[in-house]
Amino acid sequence: MTTPETPQKVAPPPRGFFPMPRADLLFLVLILAFAVIGLLPWAREAEAGGVALLGWMMAALMVLSPAIALGRILLARRRRRGGRP
Repeated sequence: MTTPETPQKVAPPPRGFFPMPRADLLFLVLILAFAVIGLLPWAREAEAGGVALLGWMMAALMVLSPAIALGRILLARRRRRGGRP
């Protein structure tokens, strides 16, 4: 007579190198998509205000990326300290 074996718990597979909040992942994906779109050939030819669309998009990327990242850092710091988000 054999005894039924108890199932062994298996550790879940690793989920990546380090945990990343979904909002940070979305921010990173949007920055990369914005940069890729800005470097497409049609963005170099199109002009707005006498400046190529590439220039406008890269200028916006230079200004908005650090501003959004700084806002996310400050918001995360406030949440860690227990303040209102």
